[in-house]
Amino acid sequence: MLNYILFIIGFALIGFSIIVISNDLKKSALKIDEISKIEENVKEYYKLTEEIIGTFDHVIGSKIEEINAININLDNNTNKDSVENTIINSKYENIKTSFEDNTVEKILELHSIGLNIEEIAKKLNKGVREIEIIMKMNSSKNMDKNI
Repeated sequence: MLNYILFIIGFALIGFSIIVISNDLKKSALKIDEISKIEENVKEYYKLTEEIIGTFDHVIGSKIEEINAININLDNNTNKDSVENTIINSKYENIKTSFEDNTVEKILELHSIGLNIEEIAKKLNKGVREIEIIMKMNSSKNMDKNI
């Protein structure tokens, strides 16, 4: 008689275990689906980041070409009157400022998407210290604006 009672209790525990395991498997399946969705989002963000970096590279390349062209013009026009040199110098300064702004914007954009200083420096072919200084300067500008 005792054997039958233990046998029935054993079957009940096995049935209970099967129900618990089934519920855990359902929860695991939901977590796997969530992880898959997150992975898809990360891949999409990665593609967008690559596109943005490509755009920045193109803009920076074109600005560097403009700066080099202006430098060549400055070298060739050193004998012309000072009015022309002043105009060229002002254009050069505008392009240089634009180039610097684009670099700062690119650094800030890369930082905002989660890249660390070393990764940003590597992407932009700049020194780590230079990136740190630019980020510190920008953070102090933002603090001044908030005051």
